Amino acid sequence: MTFGLDAYTRNARLKPALIAMLPVAWTIMAWAPGNASGWGGLWTLFVAGGGTWLLSQVARDRGKKKETQLFAKFGGRPTEQLLSHGCAHNTVRLRQRHAKLATLMTDLRVPSAEEEIRTPAAAHEVYQACTAFLISRTRADQLLFQENMNYGFRRNLWGLKPVGIVVSAGSAVVLGLRLYRELLQTSTLVPILAGVEVLNILMLIAWVIWITPAWVMIPARAYAERLLDALDRM
Repeated sequence: MTFGLDAYTRNARLKPALIAMLPVAWTIMAWAPGNASGWGGLWTLFVAGGGTWLLSQVARDRGKKKETQLFAKFGGRPTEQLLSHGCAHNTVRLRQRHAKLATLMTDLRVPSAEEEIRTPAAAHEVYQACTAFLISRTRADQLLFQENMNYGFRRNLWGLKPVGIVVSAGSAVVLGLRLYRELLQTSTLVPILAGVEVLNILMLIAWVIWITPAWVMIPARAYAERLLDALDRM
């Protein structure tokens, strides 16, 4: 289902929001499985009313607000780090990239290592300009698009982490009380309720342990590497 949204919006924005709300959905279904058709009608109305677009925008805003914090934690944007003399791991590759950028951007002078140390803010602005130039020249690159979408998905999911924790914990508590009541009244463990409760707990654990800044930085660095590799094709 496309929900009338483009591929990036669906995968990088809408899916994180839907994942955050999953515990509510499957908890409701487990609580009253006979009403599935009614919930399907509500979902159709939600989509038709622009609900999926709203969810995608909420996820985007949450991720964007956290992005500055993310890069500050790891010393800056990966692409700009890879262009920096102080952060590059391979000086030969760095010289090649700087030389190629100098031929492509004739109105811009890439700073030397000494100039970067002397005026770091000015050097950073040059690396920002180089990054913007590369992004503008590689918009049709499908591999880069995929890497950027992977990063957007993880960033927005991490941005929704507080929401995800509250939703998962709240769903686990509500369904746990229902399970407790069933055990008291019938001494029987309802399989579907127990199964969904396990899912709620696993989801909560995933939000707390798995969805972290380091997890987000994996595709961020991969995108930066692919973006700079595009220089070889220019």
